Amino acid sequence: MTALIKNPVAKGIMSLVAFCFLCLQVVCVLPGEAHAGAKDELKTIKYKYYFRGNYDKAITDLRSFLDQKALERSLVVEAREYLAASLILSGATPAGKAQYMELLKEDANYSGPDPSVFKSMIVSTYNEAKAEYASMVIRTVPETAMSDGAAASMPEAAAPGKPIYKKWWFYATMGAVLIVVVGAAAGGSSEEEAARDTGTVKVGIEIP
Repeated sequence: MTALIKNPVAKGIMSLVAFCFLCLQVVCVLPGEAHAGAKDELKTIKYKYYFRGNYDKAITDLRSFLDQKALERSLVVEAREYLAASLILSGATPAGKAQYMELLKEDANYSGPDPSVFKSMIVSTYNEAKAEYASMVIRTVPETAMSDGAAASMPEAAAPGKPIYKKWWFYATMGAVLIVVVGAAAGGSSEEEAARDTGTVKVGIEIP
């Protein structure tokens, strides 16, 4: 074993393996530590500010928390819930409702704040936001469908049009027919005259 370690090639291979192992540990551990750090940060905001009634500070810190990149979905939902609640309890109900609207846009199956954790007025505001969101979806879907598909698929014959005698092509057709008839009539008259000109003529001659 000692001789193997003294071999430069073997020593380099063992160093490379050790380096790869350390890199793997870093890759596996760092995301977990980052998640744990974000979770602890959110927990601190909740218990240090929200549950103590310091809603203005909770709002500021929660907005900063949500500005972080690569947050897990569960943490985003929880932070928005507490931000909405803080806004509502601080008197900014429309802003709190807007947070619930954002949650519903991101996930239409979002079930709302836990009634056992949040006050009834917060749950009521969520229910109002949910009703508004549902109404908005109902208004938007038919209009989009009509503009994209239904209107384009309507047959042209169903649309009311001008009477036939007001169509330009009606008069053009009639004019063409009239020209053909007049031409045919003129041709017939010329043929009759030619026939008469080539008929037999009797000439009387008196011989003394």
